[in-house]
Amino acid sequence: MIKILYFLLLLESTEFKAAINEVSKILLPWIEKTDMLPCKTLIEQFVSDLQKYHAFLTGMNERTKSNQSLQEPVRSFNDNWTLKTLNGASDVKPLYHAIDQALRENEYYQIIDSVNFEPEDKEDRRKWLSTLQVSCSVNPFTYHHENYLGNTNIIWKTPEKIPLQVKMQGSSTSLRRNFHNSLPEE
Repeated sequence: MIKILYFLLLLESTEFKAAINEVSKILLPWIEKTDMLPCKTLIEQFVSDLQKYHAFLTGMNERTKSNQSLQEPVRSFNDNWTLKTLNGASDVKPLYHAIDQALRENEYYQIIDSVNFEPEDKEDRRKWLSTLQVSCSVNPFTYHHENYLGNTNIIWKTPEKIPLQVKMQGSSTSLRRNFHNSLPEE
């Protein structure tokens, strides 16, 4: 039975449907025998579940084709980002010494990818980002990729006098405009 399932899952959609029909033709008449009646419900459920799974996969394929034919992305960049402003801390924990030194050596607004400084474990990384403290004012930016891809975290040093004190989550043009207006003029 496991071999049948494995074989069915490797097939293309049309082949999958044909294989379900073949399994039905083989199994359903066979279970009508009186000594197989206890298995009848199980086999009927198995065939029904295979048909439902095929319908689900067909729907997913159609949705994927539809999404791929769109001129615009399915997800908006603005739905998946977070930007914070953190003021400099007087006492930096040893955990943050490396990124603190890199930020102090960089010019304002020079981007640093935090992947070289973050812990590898995702839980430790989340804690590291949420308790980030460095000696200068910074803007940590996170883009949430969704699914298994994780997040992209970048950070840049900012002058202390920028009045951007709120945590921003992207979803509107006004947030971007406010952020842009808060940048110092050159």
